[in-house]
Amino acid sequence: MQRFSLARTILDMSAGALQGADRKLLETTATLAGVHFDLQRIYLPWSLLKSHDDLDARDLTVASAGSAGYLVATSNDAARDVLRGYSVTLSAGITAIDGLVGDLAVPRVTTSPTASAIPTEGTMITDSQPAFGQTVLTPKVLACYCEFSRLLAKQANAELVVRMVMLSALGMFLDKQILNGSGASGELTGLFNVTGLQTQTGTTLAQLGVTTMKKLSAEAGAVDRELAFVSTPAVRLLLENRERVAGGAGFVWDKSAVADLPAFASNECPAASMLVGPWPQVILGQWGPPGLTLEINPFDPTGFKQGVIQARMILTADAAVIRPAAFIKSTSIT
Repeated sequence: MQRFSLARTILDMSAGALQGADRKLLETTATLAGVHFDLQRIYLPWSLLKSHDDLDARDLTVASAGSAGYLVATSNDAARDVLRGYSVTLSAGITAIDGLVGDLAVPRVTTSPTASAIPTEGTMITDSQPAFGQTVLTPKVLACYCEFSRLLAKQANAELVVRMVMLSALGMFLDKQILNGSGASGELTGLFNVTGLQTQTGTTLAQLGVTTMKKLSAEAGAVDRELAFVSTPAVRLLLENRERVAGGAGFVWDKSAVADLPAFASNECPAASMLVGPWPQVILGQWGPPGLTLEINPFDPTGFKQGVIQARMILTADAAVIRPAAFIKSTSIT
């Protein structure tokens, strides 16, 4: 029995000669997912992007559909499980939903009902009408480009390198879209461009500023266990050297935490900016079976001369935030 190899698959696709156990496995997963099998445009379920160690070093066979069937099960491997560690927003806890068909309308409460006490059995409860709205996710085609050297086959750790390159590129790309997508020209609408976020001045941002951001988020209905800060490496450096209180112990960004909440740094966050909010209330929806499409360009003469394999990963997705007012952004941080 031969173990599936992503590195070998990419090399074979670039040569137009995908065959053997890798091809049979990919044909089976495509059939189970209900997608057409194409030698230059393969469907990769999230499971096949996990490391061999994560797969418990099991050999994958294609003797029957059942032997590979778990690879396309939605409940086994969501994007968040595979990309955690490569994507800051997924690590912060956004909610990933796959297998979508058609637009997804996500209901949200714009005004919460008010509870009241009943002093006696004869007292009528006070009417309180909640107000509802909705945010709609519509499929957008996202493509992430990466390159591999044909010398990859000679590397002993080729499989590890390929998976790391692909997952790192995809994770950073999703972070850029979720945090700062323009909402135009096919891009997602990133959190920093969503209407309805609250703001906190970034001028000489200190302990009072970040705790105020935390307070505003809580007042908008967020719970502490869902909150996390996301900013840039430069802002992290600034706040790691800014004392909470002059002459006191501790810094504003201390031991991967800000205001006692988890804090993450990403190059995809807008410069001199910071965001805090309930990340599970950010919905990342994916259309089609859970996974992505990998395409190889075998026709590029420049890449051929340079010994470079050009690849792109395609994902049909969209993102939305259920409660924008619970996210607080700070810009122009000094």
